[in-house]
Amino acid sequence: MIKGFCFTLFFNVSQMLHASEVQNYNAVQSEVKDWLITDLDNTVFTPDLVNSTDKMLAKQATDESFYLLRAKATLELGSHWLKDADGKQAMSKWLGYRFAVNAWNKTIIDGTTSSKVIMRPVEQEIPAIIKSIQTKGFRVIALTAREPSLQKSTEQTLSHLDINLKTNSPLLEEVTYKSIEEDPLEERTAVWSQGILYVGRGHGSTNHKGKMFLAWLKEAKLAKPKHVVFIDDRAEHCLGMKQELEREGIPTTAFIYTQIKAL
Repeated sequence: MIKGFCFTLFFNVSQMLHASEVQNYNAVQSEVKDWLITDLDNTVFTPDLVNSTDKMLAKQATDESFYLLRAKATLELGSHWLKDADGKQAMSKWLGYRFAVNAWNKTIIDGTTSSKVIMRPVEQEIPAIIKSIQTKGFRVIALTAREPSLQKSTEQTLSHLDINLKTNSPLLEEVTYKSIEEDPLEERTAVWSQGILYVGRGHGSTNHKGKMFLAWLKEAKLAKPKHVVFIDDRAEHCLGMKQELEREGIPTTAFIYTQIKAL
């Protein structure tokens, strides 16, 4: 257990307020070289509300409810169409959310200071912490719900923040693959590139990150990690990742990173 953790949740998932706490975790100090897998948005970096030129859009991007509202609007649209009632109003609301999300995606095409919305580390010391853990020989990779189409802007953002996830990368070649699911709606196309695994948002699934990570290991013909340390700001991703990996015999320690909620 790391000194400073708030408390341990069910399934042995813990909360972590400061990124530096992971350096004290005994697995990170052990001789067994673990994999440290981290989310990106609101975990490694977040929109800079001070220096972004479009502060309203930057604020929206930090709000988790932004995507939940879009999902709600989509459900309302389908419901109104089925009832053939007030469909025009539902369509207007859905288009409004869809426009906002598209506008956000376009603003992060350039991850440098010339963007309307620029990124900063959630905590200033995060780039140095990543380098320190990499220096110990650990594989540090990112597992993000960003769509593969945001690959270029994501790499630009990390470069701007002086974060290189290619160091100690388990695979240098780019890999594109699909997960095979019983429900065709849950099938996802994912991309591995430059130390980052882009798996998309998973149609609301709470465990798609774990499934897509395991599918990538199989597609890339990589040996299973001896132990995984996983960090994400979303509890459902931490729980889903731990459950999926441990079902496959990979010991996993998951931390919910709460710093973004404390800002």
